[in-house]
Amino acid sequence: MRPGFFGKGDLANQIRRATLWVSNNFAEGVLRGSATELLHYIDVARRSAGDVRSTLAAMERMDAFDDLTSEISLLPKHLD
Repeated sequence: MRPGFFGKGDLANQIRRATLWVSNNFAEGVLRGSATELLHYIDVARRSAGDVRSTLAAMERMDAFDDLTSEISLLPKHLD
């Protein structure tokens, strides 16, 4: 088990929640019916994707994830 990745307030949970918020906010915006609300929820989804990118960037700088640096660095490209 990697320190800081699992447990209360862990990185894994943070990434899971933020990635779920991306799709949930996009879906809610689509269902709202107005362009203004859609744009609002897309912005919220974009900020959640930023949270994921930020968490991944922090993980790249942690010694506990040195062996995963190349894999972690590829993930943010999928969030753009």
